[in-house]
Amino acid sequence: MALGHLLERMDDTFHDIKRSITGDTYEQDKEFYNQGYDPQPQGAELGLTPNLIRMERGIFGPRMIVNSPGYERVAHNRDVRSLLNDTFSYEAQMKSKKLPPATDNMTDFRVQLATVNGEVITLLQNMIDKLVDYSTTFADKSSRYQTIMGICANAATHMRDQMDFVNRIQELGLNAADQNDLASFPVGASYESVLLDPNRSGLAMVGESAVQGVVGNGQLNTVLKVSDSGKIRAMKTGSVRIDTENGPGDEILGKLQVTRSENADTTQEVNTSYRDAAVSVVNRLFGLHASVGTSLARNAMAGGSQASIMDMAEGQEAGSSISYFGEEDRPLAMFKLALKQNATLFETGASSPDQLTGAAAKTAKERAKIRAVDISTDDMMESSMEMAALDMIVGHVDRHAGNYMLAQGGRFTAIDNDTSFSLRKNPGILGKSMSDFEMQDLDRDSLFHKREGATGTGGMIQLQNEDQAMLFYDTAFPFISDELFKKLTSVTPEVLDSALKGLISEPERAACTARLRGLQDYLRSLPEDKILRPGESFSKEQKRQYATTAHHGFNSKYGNYLAQTYSVFDRNRNKLDNMDVMVIARKIMEQPDIALMLEERKELLTQKYSDDYRHKYLFPEFAKRLYARFQANPDYDLKSALYDNSIKGVPQIMREVLMDAAIDTGEKS
Repeated sequence: MALGHLLERMDDTFHDIKRSITGDTYEQDKEFYNQGYDPQPQGAELGLTPNLIRMERGIFGPRMIVNSPGYERVAHNRDVRSLLNDTFSYEAQMKSKKLPPATDNMTDFRVQLATVNGEVITLLQNMIDKLVDYSTTFADKSSRYQTIMGICANAATHMRDQMDFVNRIQELGLNAADQNDLASFPVGASYESVLLDPNRSGLAMVGESAVQGVVGNGQLNTVLKVSDSGKIRAMKTGSVRIDTENGPGDEILGKLQVTRSENADTTQEVNTSYRDAAVSVVNRLFGLHASVGTSLARNAMAGGSQASIMDMAEGQEAGSSISYFGEEDRPLAMFKLALKQNATLFETGASSPDQLTGAAAKTAKERAKIRAVDISTDDMMESSMEMAALDMIVGHVDRHAGNYMLAQGGRFTAIDNDTSFSLRKNPGILGKSMSDFEMQDLDRDSLFHKREGATGTGGMIQLQNEDQAMLFYDTAFPFISDELFKKLTSVTPEVLDSALKGLISEPERAACTARLRGLQDYLRSLPEDKILRPGESFSKEQKRQYATTAHHGFNSKYGNYLAQTYSVFDRNRNKLDNMDVMVIARKIMEQPDIALMLEERKELLTQKYSDDYRHKYLFPEFAKRLYARFQANPDYDLKSALYDNSIKGVPQIMREVLMDAAIDTGEKS
């Protein structure tokens, strides 16, 4: 019998049972129960009703059974005695568990923390399974067993909450290790004491008053901007029901290889908060800085349901950035930046943002935030490899350029991590090197998922976004820094499995650890000259090679995330006539003074004034003339130049283009 059904069978007055428990534990449990959550939950909405969330923090033990009403009437029962024995054993083991001691070696601390985390989660999960079985047994007995049945079912739900508390403790410990400062973390403390302290293991309860706005909307959920203990973070709903019938939900489940339920329901529940939190755990466990920090939370606006809250990543989406490679690319990058930042002014003919209203003003404000980012630095190189390693391990299937951020002079940062933990067991999309890959050798089981009930190739779902880099071993890691090599090989698959318990399922963990084994085997096989010595930097040639890495298979055009980021810029390098400047040129040509100038010269310019002529000659010439200014000075002030109305209101650069055109056709000026 499912736990939910057992709870439904519990008498409505069950929660009024008086537990005769002595000592401080009872008083603390009573206080938590009456408030419905932590006394001072982080980022909390106060005034929650008692029935919103009931969580006990104390370790479940036999006293809760022995002191329950009516126990004497059923104490002789063999199942009750067996329950007592199991709870004695469980309580003793839980009380013996302690957090790792202080150490100067943060890698060792992370490994020890993940290991004991897995042990505690396993104890909790095993006891939950036993309690559910006992509840089922007692539910089939007489009414005398109703109270014990309810205690078992209720304790199982509390323990599931405690699993979240335990993973919150792990999160805080990994964060402390990342800061190389364990002073704020209760090293060596018992899990019992930390579980009883909401300031050490509490989850944020986010209510309506904490919401500051909307960050964005995705296929799965809406992301809210919220205040968490005075810090602005992003919140996602923790569990969403998505359509699995030929829509985005179907594609997502297919890419993750999550099987649809066997019943007729065409929707499926997907828990995104645990996936988000699990990616953050992997990121910190390996000492990486490739993803936003994420915490499990509760959503007070939806009855205390699961949620996740994430740090706000610095920078902007890679797809909205202008990424360029070194000083040689800077003039073109700044040219493109000037066009994009001021595009709304050019499109509307306004001479300043103050003249814009409504949607145009909002668009102009967003475009003004666009930045050009040099991705040729050592930090960018290293962080792109960190993000590739993270996605190879967690099996992210949708890392297009809108799902990671670029920070000026800084790093790549992964966001929107809920489409992680695919059941594929190969890192990236294939578990081999690009040089060994041939299209005819393609294993469709590792690239596609067959939709249930479908026949032929029409039912095959691609297992990753085609705009995501195809992370072959040798395109993601043709070489690697000594520091990153040590990080990625310092954690065993067994430790990774322990760290992820209570967050993702056993099949998902198995696939995740298999991907780590494959990646580690490849890295350990690299020749010595492919691993940079401590303190050694990537050469300019290595960076250029990495940024232009492509491959010859499947749909994706890129072999790593640096190449994916740089590709748009590189493709447009010699296509100035197809850039945003065309929109600007058209708008400028519609100005009365320019139209008059064209009219006066139309016989000499074209014999027939036509759009075809403007596209073939005037637009490209305008772009080249404009770009020449940035080649001479990358910091050229485009906006001022375009609004230099020195002659009849005609921008100077456009006037020069028209004069040149007149000269080319034989007219002297």
